[in-house]
Amino acid sequence: MHPKYKTAEERREARLKTKKESYAHRRVQEQAKSRTRWRHRRGAAMNTQDLLQRLDDLWLDLGYRGSTLQYEFLEAHGLSIVMEVDREGWDSVKPQCDARLAEVKILLQQVSDLRTAACDASGPLTDQLRDRIVSAVDTVGLHVRALEELLSLMDIGVDTYFDALQYGSLVWQGPK
Repeated sequence: MHPKYKTAEERREARLKTKKESYAHRRVQEQAKSRTRWRHRRGAAMNTQDLLQRLDDLWLDLGYRGSTLQYEFLEAHGLSIVMEVDREGWDSVKPQCDARLAEVKILLQQVSDLRTAACDASGPLTDQLRDRIVSAVDTVGLHVRALEELLSLMDIGVDTYFDALQYGSLVWQGPK
C-alpha cells in the first residue's frame, strides 16, 4: 500500500491546509454566534433574527466570506474559470458553470422569498434587515447576469471572455 503523502513536506502542507480550513470554519461559526447574540441584545424579534440568519447563510452560499468585495469576488471567479478552461477545456468546465448558475438562480428565489417574509417583520433591526435584503437582491441578481454572460462569452471562446474581463466590459465591471 502506498503512503498517502510521499514526503514529509507534503504531509506538513496537508496538515497546514486542514488546520487553515478548520480555523476558517470555526471562525465563521463564531461570527454567526456573535451576530445572533448581538441581535438578541438589540431586542430583535425571533422572526427578524431568523430572517437575518437566513440572509447570512445566503451570503455564505453565494461564496462571500468576511469583507469580500463583489468586484474582487467576481474577478477572481472569472479568472479561475479561465484558468480551469485552459487546463481542462470548455466542454468539461461548462457543466459546472451551468450548475453554478442554477444554484445562484435558486439563491435569487430564496432572497426574493426573504423579501416577502420581511414585509411582515417589525421591531428593532427590521430596517437593517430590509436594507440588507435589497442589497442581497441586487448582488445575487448581478451574479446571475455575470454567470449568464460568462456562459455566453465562453461559448464563443475563452479569449472572448478573457478580453472582455481585461478591458472591463463585463456586466459586473460597469463603466470605468
